[in-house]
Amino acid sequence: MDELHTYCTVVLYPNFLRLSLTHSTKEVRGAGLRAIRYFIQDETSCQALLGLHLDLLVMHSLDLCENNDIERIQAVRLIRRIITVCPALCPLSLIHSLTAIGNNGDSQRDSLKRACVATLCELAIHNTEAFSKAGGLSTLIRNILDTQLLRINESVTLTVLHLLNHPSTRRFIRFKADIEVRQKWSHFPHRVVLP
Repeated sequence: MDELHTYCTVVLYPNFLRLSLTHSTKEVRGAGLRAIRYFIQDETSCQALLGLHLDLLVMHSLDLCENNDIERIQAVRLIRRIITVCPALCPLSLIHSLTAIGNNGDSQRDSLKRACVATLCELAIHNTEAFSKAGGLSTLIRNILDTQLLRINESVTLTVLHLLNHPSTRRFIRFKADIEVRQKWSHFPHRVVLP
């Protein structure tokens, strides 16, 4: 009986939930993303979902900008859940989607830009390596001086300073982003020591 329960929760349920993300109605896709978010309780359930390449369907939900805010909000919430439960398993494809919205949100007047920048700040603390590979640091630096993000500028600035301050996270800063950081942060006190 225990083996049947494990089989259902690890194999069958994720397949059923995946079908909802291919539906033509945005409300059904949003409800499917919400159900998937509630399904992720531990690393095993997260691995089961990501083993089905669910990240591609979540990326597609974030990519659509035609009046489907419910679905897109649920997709960002799902990414935040993955970062909270098992940050080491967060796929780069989802992080690239967040950085794309964070970089180009102004041109499209994207309502999710703030949420994506805040999610990138959270990811920078939990999984700095994946954050760095996806170019998250340049996205955060680009958004610091944005006048439309005044409420979260403080947390974005503190995240960047945290990455610069700790030697364990400083090694993930790439050369091109490092030069940008030196130019933009050169007026701060000499407490921040760059390699």
